Amino acid sequence: MVTTEKLEGTILLDGLIEGRLSDEQVEEKLRQWVEFMGSMGLRFNLDVGGSAFSILPDNQAVSTAKLAPSPDDAIRQGIEQLIKVLPEADRGSVFSTLRSAEFRKNEEVQSLYVVASLPGGAPGNTEVQVQSRSVDAKTVAPPKPISVRDKVKLALLGLVFAAAFFGIAMLFPPVREKLAEFVGAIKPVTVEAVTVRAEAFKDYFTAAPKELSRGSRVLVITLTPTAAYPKTEEALQAEFAKTDTLTKKLAVEALAKGYVRIELVDADGVTFSAQEFRIRDLEKKESLDLEVPVTAGEKKRRLERVEIRY
Repeated sequence: MVTTEKLEGTILLDGLIEGRLSDEQVEEKLRQWVEFMGSMGLRFNLDVGGSAFSILPDNQAVSTAKLAPSPDDAIRQGIEQLIKVLPEADRGSVFSTLRSAEFRKNEEVQSLYVVASLPGGAPGNTEVQVQSRSVDAKTVAPPKPISVRDKVKLALLGLVFAAAFFGIAMLFPPVREKLAEFVGAIKPVTVEAVTVRAEAFKDYFTAAPKELSRGSRVLVITLTPTAAYPKTEEALQAEFAKTDTLTKKLAVEALAKGYVRIELVDADGVTFSAQEFRIRDLEKKESLDLEVPVTAGEKKRRLERVEIRY
């Protein structure tokens, strides 16, 4: 674990947590766990591939303020909560090489977090063990907080420079265009402002925006099957046979494959993202939620319309 500056009151994580993932519906719970740990200042990255997952921490030291009084115990409890969201059959597969270095005054507390099976327990009955040691270290004291008076002075000085720079910059047309683009990008997307179209599938399911999620970075769209949705192979064949237009036949083929194409369109009518989504679960569910980003691309184009196609 390498760091160039050991700042007192911070902690640095390294290693990883990985395990088996036999239920794809648990993936969302893992993402919620990552968000929860992020709210405590610990940033993790989740990677899911096939029937396995891995979780890696960012390699930047972060403040221990939200982990007091015992950062290593807070991390231990977090890992235990992670294990609990997994199906019992997968809990025994969790493997951890996660370790931390907490920097105190002239001291570094090094901890290793091991997932161990309880002796004589049922399969998947585990606990998280913390192995810690303290070593002398050359640490750096955190900077002293700026006084209110100094903050006011810096704010006023910044406003003067910003006003001068803005006045000069606005004399150039490209800058004005970039400013308009920036304002459009930071304007929040609302659920009510997004239109969802699924004309080819209107006989088989409805699609409507539900809510914003993940810090308003994604839009949740709910698909609800109609009574005419063909949920069996026989129903699909019958529906395909009776359709009289190419559009409907292609729509039924998409249902048979279990995938639809979703295109994201901005206010200028530009399609800035397109990808396939799996909808096969509509055969057995009353509804299905899909998540799409509200911004994407180099210009951070904002979502205004969602087109669901075959």
